[in-house]
Amino acid sequence: MQNEFERALEIWTSITMDTVIRLEGEIATSQEGENKITNKIKNIKAAIKSGGLDVTPLKMLIDEVVDEDKIRSSDVDFGLVTFSLSDLKPVEVFKDEIPYGKLKDYLLASACFPAFKPHEIDNKKFIDGGVYNNIPVSMMRKKV
Repeated sequence: MQNEFERALEIWTSITMDTVIRLEGEIATSQEGENKITNKIKNIKAAIKSGGLDVTPLKMLIDEVVDEDKIRSSDVDFGLVTFSLSDLKPVEVFKDEIPYGKLKDYLLASACFPAFKPHEIDNKKFIDGGVYNNIPVSMMRKKV
């Protein structure tokens, strides 16, 4: 949709945990061997229990690489699914249904794996739509 295949491939093939979530405190320490893995798992669990993992790095990546105008002007249609925790219902939207200026928010909301902190849009909390529909073929059928 943005005609930037090489850039997308570069991001996809070089993405790391640090590109998606912010690891703080003991989670980010560089201990050696099995103890390092055990501590990371323990601390990630604690972060999830306290509201979820911080996805600020993913938000920054989306802000950097997504060009809303290019996506909206593309001939390729685009839709996504997110799940509203506030309303306890799925939200299926196509690019033309997303308010201008909110496309990046909806992209991030649709990528908020349940272990991540929910993303807030207009005072409502959203998580990854995969909890409702991981392969939204029904959305494609609506456009055919």
